[in-house]
Amino acid sequence: MIPDLDEAPYSEGLRRLLYDAVARIVLTPDSGEPGLTVVPHSGAHTGADAGNLAIFYAWGRWFAVWRELAEDEGALPASRIWQVVRLAADPSSPDGIMLHEV
Repeated sequence: MIPDLDEAPYSEGLRRLLYDAVARIVLTPDSGEPGLTVVPHSGAHTGADAGNLAIFYAWGRWFAVWRELAEDEGALPASRIWQVVRLAADPSSPDGIMLHEV
């Protein structure tokens, strides 16, 4: 269960929990869950590590960032290569979080 991210202090355990949840969402974007904002990705992801997924805590908020991998190198403009989202707890979603575009 993901705690209220606005109230929870930083911990490595929470960071890892968020990493696993974001990896599931990013690698399986069509969850069909109402209210879940999913950032699309190409089918070329072979894993969260391949996309350089990173979860970090800054300014009292949790963020996720990953590199968008395209099958055709250079297919994406520079402004679309990196995805950045803010994380928020959402107990109604299967993964317990919601991704908000930054």
